[in-house]
Amino acid sequence: MRKTNFLVIYAIGVLFALLLGSVAHAATTSAPTASPTVSAATQSSSLSWSAPTTREDGTPLAATDIAQYNVYYAVDGPVTTGSTKTVVTGATTKTVTLSLTPRAVPYTINFAVTAVDTTGAESPLSNVVSKTFTVVSTAAPSAPTSVTFSVSCGSGCSISSQ
Repeated sequence: MRKTNFLVIYAIGVLFALLLGSVAHAATTSAPTASPTVSAATQSSSLSWSAPTTREDGTPLAATDIAQYNVYYAVDGPVTTGSTKTVVTGATTKTVTLSLTPRAVPYTINFAVTAVDTTGAESPLSNVVSKTFTVVSTAAPSAPTSVTFSVSCGSGCSISSQ
């Protein structure tokens, strides 16, 4: 039985794009308009599976009959054959980077794998596995807002500004 590994790296930051899709985070503040510089943090996970040894009808399937694997994944939703996919061919390790923005609610990424034979026939989806994690921002805090200045003084007090 041949086992295949799939490495997923989660890059975390304030404004990144999701591979083959787009996710954006807009911050609203009333003070400085310059964009913050963000250091990205990363997490990684490995996804592995065993190659099928039979076809759906029970007949044998040789490892050489498998042309590729399709790794389907969905962020915060069900994974289907219509989900985003990456193709794994000939390699035992493949890296995919997903860049996600910080948020209060944890992300859940669901994965499933199919095998495609040399004739192009694709197997049904494997069981679904999930990875849930919290993305923490590495950005500096926003500038303070609503700053006020007041002076109270008795008679004969003068205030001047320069």
